Amino acid sequence: MIRTFMLVLSVICMWPSKTLPQSIVDRYLVRHGHALLIGVTSYNDPRWPPLENITKEIGALKAGLSYHFESIQTLIDPDSNTIKSALQSTIADFGSASTDRIFIYYSGHGFTDPEAKYMGYITGRDTPAYDYDRSGAILHSVSMLQFDKIFRGGAFKQGMAVFDSCFSGTIFTSRALPSRPVWDRQFRESTMFDFIRRPVRAYISAGRSNETVPPDSPLATLLLAGVEGEADRYENGFVTGSDLGSYLEI
Repeated sequence: MIRTFMLVLSVICMWPSKTLPQSIVDRYLVRHGHALLIGVTSYNDPRWPPLENITKEIGALKAGLSYHFESIQTLIDPDSNTIKSALQSTIADFGSASTDRIFIYYSGHGFTDPEAKYMGYITGRDTPAYDYDRSGAILHSVSMLQFDKIFRGGAFKQGMAVFDSCFSGTIFTSRALPSRPVWDRQFRESTMFDFIRRPVRAYISAGRSNETVPPDSPLATLLLAGVEGEADRYENGFVTGSDLGSYLEI
């Protein structure tokens, strides 16, 4: 099951279409912004099962997203401190202007800590298995509270983070989904400008705390299909966070 959170009316990607002038597409969203793709395939603690397909998934995502983002950084098997540093430097280097756009993708193991109000965590290669070393796992991981604080700290206009990992967290479950927008199929330029002006932080997670994301998770493949047009439910030439979340919600 794919769960979506904080889905709002921000434009995630655009491409040429009959309803959008090419000049508008090029000026505002095509090859604009920065993407950070993080994948953890193997862990120092052998009690975490390996995730062998992640490297291939990250490579496919980088190739598929190159049309939509000006720059893309990939991290394979980073430790938890490197993940935190990469998040902070991404926001500092690419998210300081109000026109900036940030996309972050994480694939790896995650866990939920019931003793900390069911806070969710993402892991690095140095994270011990939570079921055997709770304190070590929490020390060497990134909580969703930490992630959210970093992600909200930048001045960038539009941001989306996708987690191909199992956890639940208070920053997700405490926010309700807004109602779906009512659209006129005749898209106008003024509508697109209205979307671009709206600041947004959107999150998508691939699993709940009691679910297991399979090693061959389809999320990366579905994500690419969505941004390439499968999620364009109104066929107006752009995909919003809400469109993408609805497409992934299965």
